[in-house]
Amino acid sequence: MLKKLLDYLFDRKGKIDNQKTVIVVVDDSEVDRRFMTRILTGKGYTVFAAGSGDEGLRLVQDKKPSMVFLDFSIPGGLSGKEVCIRLKKDENLKHIPITFLTGSIVDGRVIECYDAGAEYYLAKPVDALSVLHHVKILLQDAGMRFFCSEI
Repeated sequence: MLKKLLDYLFDRKGKIDNQKTVIVVVDDSEVDRRFMTRILTGKGYTVFAAGSGDEGLRLVQDKKPSMVFLDFSIPGGLSGKEVCIRLKKDENLKHIPITFLTGSIVDGRVIECYDAGAEYYLAKPVDALSVLHHVKILLQDAGMRFFCSEI
């Protein structure tokens, strides 16, 4: 078992199969959804996008993605914060890493995101390289947490 762990730690290349990696993007902005979808599908990830919190919650429950990008402020229905709280309370979904991706920069917003249960926070606007780097690191970290929980 120790050899397996060491092999994983020191040979992380090729551990993520982009074509099998599902990412859900929840954002009320169609422009932002298309931007994220284009970036991620361009690297081979499977992406599902939702324009509302209600739709996003259903997508995550149905698709069981590897990660979720979630806008904090989604008008009407469930807010991004409420979606995050519900996902983190669900025993079958709470392990899915959530990144808040939001343009709302107000005092305390970052703390609110982490208090809701999110693992990460990125402020809009973001560039494509930052998003892809974030996804790579996040998926590696999530894989390591899963691997260690199996030991």
